Amino acid sequence: MHGIAVATLASAPPFASIAAVVEILDGAVPVAHAAEWDPRVPARRAERVGPAGPTHALDTLVVARRAFFQPSYALAALARAFAIDPGTAHRAGDDVRTLRGVYAHVVKELSPSTPRDLWMVRIGENEPRPGVVAACQEAVTRGTPVQVTYRPASSGPKEFGMVMTAVDGPHVHGFMVPSRGRRTLLLARVLRVEPLPPLSWVGKPGRFAAHGDGYPGPRDRCPPPRPRRSFVSDRPVFAPVWPPS
Repeated sequence: MHGIAVATLASAPPFASIAAVVEILDGAVPVAHAAEWDPRVPARRAERVGPAGPTHALDTLVVARRAFFQPSYALAALARAFAIDPGTAHRAGDDVRTLRGVYAHVVKELSPSTPRDLWMVRIGENEPRPGVVAACQEAVTRGTPVQVTYRPASSGPKEFGMVMTAVDGPHVHGFMVPSRGRRTLLLARVLRVEPLPPLSWVGKPGRFAAHGDGYPGPRDRCPPPRPRRSFVSDRPVFAPVWPPS
């Protein structure tokens, strides 16, 4: 199934001769793909020859399913999606290099604050990451727009501006910027919450304009341009007028 013949393993060292590697992992956070299965084998072997191996691992299969929308989340499929050369599948060196590339994409998309923040990613449980919940609560308290990266159930991540008004159980409520349409998000699908730079759509009729601290308020719409007389002709010309009178 894996293309590994008995002859290939003939020169491989026994596990006992490399068991010291387990000591190096003490206190580390291993990363694995399909971590529910793979770490069990070395852990059982380690128990026979020395100290037990790590019992927890960050699973790139789980976090990739949260962060991306792909037809398959197999390691080879993710490598193709991210233009990573997978080398020869089921070979330790090539698989580790591929895993490092996939993990780098996951970290870039989720922007975790700690390894535990990544470990808290859950699939199918509607359990949000505590760091995301804290960021949303802070956004509600501040009342200023934030840039949200959100992963809908049937598409890839989307980025948009939003003013958050309440965190209610598994949801966060608010309105979009600049459209001010109401929006409710599932917290478990929020990937990132970041400050939104001040808006500057001054002079575009019907769009929000910077106001006060640089963020749009509920009535901060630019007025339509009104005519004024040109100094060089009697033909009316139009120009945006700001601030509104």
